[in-house]
Amino acid sequence: MTDIFELWPAVVGALALGGIALGLLRWRRSNRSHAPSDTDQSPVSTQQADPYKAIDGAVDRQSTTGQPSPRTTTPLDSNRTSMAIGLERTRSGFMAQLRKVLGAAPPNELSAEWIEEVEAVCLGADIGVSTVDKIIDGVAERRKQEPTLSVEDAVRDVLEHLLNAPSTTAPGSVLLSNTPPSQDPSDALKIILLVGVNGAGKTTTAGKLAAQLAADGSKVMLAAGDTYRAAALEQLAGWSRRVGVELFTSASGRDPAAVLYDAVKSAQQQQAQWLIADTAGRLHTKASLMDELARVGKSLAKARGGRCADETLLVVDATTGQNGLMQAREFHAAAPLTGVVLTKMDGTAKGGIAFSISDGLGLPIRFVGVGERIEDLMPFDPALFVEALFEDPDAVTH
Repeated sequence: MTDIFELWPAVVGALALGGIALGLLRWRRSNRSHAPSDTDQSPVSTQQADPYKAIDGAVDRQSTTGQPSPRTTTPLDSNRTSMAIGLERTRSGFMAQLRKVLGAAPPNELSAEWIEEVEAVCLGADIGVSTVDKIIDGVAERRKQEPTLSVEDAVRDVLEHLLNAPSTTAPGSVLLSNTPPSQDPSDALKIILLVGVNGAGKTTTAGKLAAQLAADGSKVMLAAGDTYRAAALEQLAGWSRRVGVELFTSASGRDPAAVLYDAVKSAQQQQAQWLIADTAGRLHTKASLMDELARVGKSLAKARGGRCADETLLVVDATTGQNGLMQAREFHAAAPLTGVVLTKMDGTAKGGIAFSISDGLGLPIRFVGVGERIEDLMPFDPALFVEALFEDPDAVTH
């Protein structure tokens, strides 16, 4: 009897292992029965199981041997899919019209009638006149260099060049740099100043940037430079709690320049690596408000020994079209900008403002917002952006 009791744990263990093995066998059989057939080349969406995985590009695809490839998703694949989905309205609006015109291009010399059609489509998509001229001239030049190059490929090359050109003269972005943080405490703090008109998405951009920067363990602080609207403070406080970073605030109605000066000092004392300063939305046509913004920039420089903000980013609502370019010019005059954040790109069917800003103002686009999620605020990649515009709608995974 004693021997039976001594063997009992081993018997129970064997039964448990047998049950696990049987469960795994049934799971593998179930997977095989649901795997795509050799003749079915379409992606299998996982949206019902996990919508974020589907959006991030985690889908099964068939390999050349007819067998399902491993479910691996690289950051580039994720960004490519998110960008393509975020630009769906522009792709089905402006780009659908443009591709139709490109498909009807004369095989040899581009006719005046065809050029007028291209101009009309581009102007209707918030691409300025001078930029449209550069597109037409660039396409003609590329075709002269490579006579066998298709018109669509020539347009892709020209559009990507327009988006890349500003980066050759603009200062490098501390946000997109892989340089390790400075070991000198007085030089460790990086400041990002967000400016723009009301409703452009500055506060949301501040919160998303804070989340992304804090993800690698960096100490990030938010500063509420909009001292006039209680709602702005509440929204920024909500982001502070959500992403787990400290928020520097001050009394309502206090001078924003003084508030941000104190915010810099506080961030330095706490040895923060990043300070993201939100500012009040202001009309670019109001001289007094733009003067106030200029004082904010000077106050930040005074707080850190003469060094201006590392990034002064204009947040532009992409749905505002050409008005966004006018905003950029005025803000650039008041507080020299280092780049632009284009928000709400998923909400416009035009999308040409990206080319107008890059070409018309000579400023790089640092980030583009293509959705509501934190990761939908994406570092701007010109090649990825143009690729997403020309993406085949049937190939985009939702």
